Amino acid sequence: MLACWERMNTLMAKKGLNLREVSRNVGILQQTLNKQVNKDTLPDIEQAYKICRFFGISMENFTRGTEPDLPNLSRAYIKIAYAIENLSEEGKEIALNTVKGLEISYPLGSSKSSDLLEA
Repeated sequence: MLACWERMNTLMAKKGLNLREVSRNVGILQQTLNKQVNKDTLPDIEQAYKICRFFGISMENFTRGTEPDLPNLSRAYIKIAYAIENLSEEGKEIALNTVKGLEISYPLGSSKSSDLLEA
């Protein structure tokens, strides 16, 4: 099972929640979450953001079960993270759509995405 789903299961157990309650609270269809967990596929960035926000955890915590090592993150990444957190809901939606577009042009882990973050 992917680390993100293991983490979500741990958080659900701690809070006494089931998948139906989580899906209702984050605004993602239960069937969608079920498929992703059962097929062990990653959520898209918007879904991951909603889940993280609901549980009050960072994306790093959700995907790896750890908090980010901030000194090793690029300055651009830190600036982006803080900027998105302080946006209005409409601004967050625009930022998330922009990030989705970047994921298509610069897949995570590619040399292009590394170059983008180091800029």
